[in-house]
Amino acid sequence: MNLLLQHWHGEPSSVEQASWRSIEAYAKTIGAEHRVLRGALVPGVTMPQMHKLHMLSEEFDQYDVVVMLDSDMFARPDAANICEASGIGVSGPLQAKLKASIRSRVPHRFGKKDADFYGGAVYRLTREDRQALRGHMDSGVLRDFDAYKKGCDEGVMHYLATQAGFKGRGLVGGDLWACSSYSPERERAHFVHIRRRVKEGSEDRRDKAEVLEDMRRLGVL
Repeated sequence: MNLLLQHWHGEPSSVEQASWRSIEAYAKTIGAEHRVLRGALVPGVTMPQMHKLHMLSEEFDQYDVVVMLDSDMFARPDAANICEASGIGVSGPLQAKLKASIRSRVPHRFGKKDADFYGGAVYRLTREDRQALRGHMDSGVLRDFDAYKKGCDEGVMHYLATQAGFKGRGLVGGDLWACSSYSPERERAHFVHIRRRVKEGSEDRRDKAEVLEDMRRLGVL
């Protein structure tokens, strides 16, 4: 059995609630369970994103594949089955830049070892992946990455992937599994990630609820 997870810390807006409905409906189409995790789940951390790391918990060891999706992700009507996809997370040019930045901020955690860096909007993890990764996680690791500039969950996952020797495990299909709402690729994506940014390279922002409404009006979602 497979499980799709989402997490939210705080009071959800209409966007988060709509995302949960979208992913719940998608989970049914692929024969997976869906669960929304709420509140503080990982002890000793301050950043809300860090609680997504609960996906590595032994609590979910009964599931073959566990997928963690951000609560502003939406499944398109013809989305493929992510549980049958190959890879762990989106690992493209943006993630390469983030990897270099975070390694420079937490140098004592890495040395010369190299590994994948995954975007935090979607993680797809087999039981074996989860067990291998969590064997390297402790309170010190969590503390070292518990800041936005240090990558939060992405920083922790990169460290764990480094220790576990995960390399070349990027999701096949790349950004189509977490396609930004402003991207021209959104109409052929599997999941659309609702972003406030209006377009690539622009500093203009919009309310996410407005962006979601546009995606629906345009027939993207």
